[in-house]
Amino acid sequence: MQAAAKKTPSRRKRNPASRSEVIVIDPLGNLVLFSPDRWDNHILPRHPEMTGRWEQAMETVRNPMRITLRPGRWISAYAYYRLSPGIFIRVIADIDRNQAGKLTLGTAYGVMEFSAKEEILWEK
Repeated sequence: MQAAAKKTPSRRKRNPASRSEVIVIDPLGNLVLFSPDRWDNHILPRHPEMTGRWEQAMETVRNPMRITLRPGRWISAYAYYRLSPGIFIRVIADIDRNQAGKLTLGTAYGVMEFSAKEEILWEK
């Protein structure tokens, strides 16, 4: 009789973002869904400066310097700005037209300044 093979835990490092979805509430009362899938498969490959900044991106939504409306041809979105250690972060959250007050993480990246093309909704 053979002994059952033991499963050894993976030694592969996991991104902290890969654990679970997180809902963050912005100062306007909107719920913003942070998806690990979106973070790992869209944001990090396109914006490597965001590596290790999952928590900073969420804090940008929770406690921004400014929130703006970013009008879009197909999807409108809110842009959140915050100066974090070593980076000025812009988080884009897409507005769900079917559910008022619910947004989903679109992207996040470092910027040099505020966008002049956006309407300011809230500012510290």
